[in-house]
Amino acid sequence: MTRYKNPPFFWNLFFILLMGCITDNSYQLPDETSIPTPVIDGHIISIKAVLGMLAQQQSLQGETATLLFTDTNNYMEGYVISTDKSGNFFKKLVLQDKTIAPTAGIVISIDVNPLYTSYEIGRKILVRLDGLVIGIENGVPTLGQLSENKIDKISSFLKDEVLIRINKKEEITPLEIPLEKFGQETLLRYVRISQLQFHEQEKGKTFAAEPYDVYNGERIIESCRTGLLAILSTSVYADFNGVSLPLQRGAIDGVISKDFYGERFNLIINDPTAMLFTEENRCDPEPFICDLVSDETEVLFRDDFDTYKKQEDLENAGYQLKNILGGATLFKSSRYGKEGTRGVDISGFKSGETPIISWLISPKIAVREIEKAQLLFDIAAGYDRGQLLEVFITHQYSGDPLTTAWKKLQNINIPIGPYAAYGAYQSSGVIPIGCIEGDIVIGFRYIGGDASGMTTTYRLDNLTITKSINK
Repeated sequence: MTRYKNPPFFWNLFFILLMGCITDNSYQLPDETSIPTPVIDGHIISIKAVLGMLAQQQSLQGETATLLFTDTNNYMEGYVISTDKSGNFFKKLVLQDKTIAPTAGIVISIDVNPLYTSYEIGRKILVRLDGLVIGIENGVPTLGQLSENKIDKISSFLKDEVLIRINKKEEITPLEIPLEKFGQETLLRYVRISQLQFHEQEKGKTFAAEPYDVYNGERIIESCRTGLLAILSTSVYADFNGVSLPLQRGAIDGVISKDFYGERFNLIINDPTAMLFTEENRCDPEPFICDLVSDETEVLFRDDFDTYKKQEDLENAGYQLKNILGGATLFKSSRYGKEGTRGVDISGFKSGETPIISWLISPKIAVREIEKAQLLFDIAAGYDRGQLLEVFITHQYSGDPLTTAWKKLQNINIPIGPYAAYGAYQSSGVIPIGCIEGDIVIGFRYIGGDASGMTTTYRLDNLTITKSINK
């Protein structure tokens, strides 16, 4: 078979001509004046309207319903709030409906990388809806192409037909919210959350370059106002994945989204400039220290957990078991050894959950007007993979550990257990709590993660409150 081969001279000439065409501005975005004004022969509708159409379909077919647009002649308008320039978003655009005080957002899934060279943050675009399908993917409303009854990425060949750039680029004003508003009502909005810091457990870590980070690094952020916790998620492919987390506190600008499984809300930043951490003083939980100690005491409250065989028994006795990220890892009743007494334990080992934030909340314990009340309990640690347990106290329990003003108990003996076995029970030591006013609630918080290897097992027993018998 004869094959045509271009001679070397041809390629040399081609290369010279090509280099002559390249300028320093070849990879810059087109000037605003060079973007033609599109002629739209159809209806321009809002993101909110598109989401309303999906909601109608879901009311008929359930939450997994999808809606295929055909012969509508509709175009959806929105503003770009995400960028893949730093690699933290990939083959997707996030749009919201307004530059200020947005009320709706949506994801466009498209098989194009990069996207930032055409669709910058603040760019207004029109999305031709005919031929696209909308549904919930990874927990968020997503527009894409229908493929075998699934939402797939829009073909790269359709980019210019489906995503129409408008000669209008505006500043996106972050929607300022407290961490309490972190959820469905602000989903896929560009927000600013102030008074945040990374949890003290995250000190010394990177955004997404720890050995256990797979696909994403998930880091715990906490509110300095309320102590509420949330997750900042960063792709391991982001070009800032190896940057160390800031130690200060401040504000974060980002997009509220959900994790891969669509189960948990998280915050995603476009790049590290979104971390507005300028305050040096951290807001770690207020320590609770009390010096009122009594040598002679009697038991005011005691629970040895022997009568609880399952979760319902603990709950019926007034305990609250809550994994605030929605996972299945909870404190549970267990027997220590074949003939041993029962206690309450927790472990992240083989849970498949990272991170884990799980609480055991005691019933309200009456210590009002008791001057020298003291707390103590027995605790065992095993298969130790780090100090993961904290103990808090409050006299204003709201019913939800996330919205309660806790004080962190100090000087507690939380043992370091053996690496490959269960440790023996040890006393927590006597913890004076008589300085607090009113009836109290004790909270045990476990923060760990299976993939991160933070899976220490803890066992609790003999939760006891004593009071002084001295007058």
